[in-house]
Amino acid sequence: MLPPVNEGTTMFTDNDEAGYLQRRIDVSLGMARAAAGDCARMAHEGLAAGYGRRLAALRRIPQPRQLPASPPAPATLSSFA
Repeated sequence: MLPPVNEGTTMFTDNDEAGYLQRRIDVSLGMARAAAGDCARMAHEGLAAGYGRRLAALRRIPQPRQLPASPPAPATLSSFA
């Protein structure tokens, strides 16, 4: 299930990618629940968390790129007088 779109957020930038990631999350969590040992469970939960971060990144509102601030003018001897 895809997370709901809340007020102030954007839609997914790529619905196919979002669907793929959601399926991978669901499968990974299912594998974690079915895991026989702690190591396998933690590995599948880690995969699901990684897919979740990628899914969340698809919803981020792109921020405009800002140019770096100009460096300050070099100090001169006259500025200390």
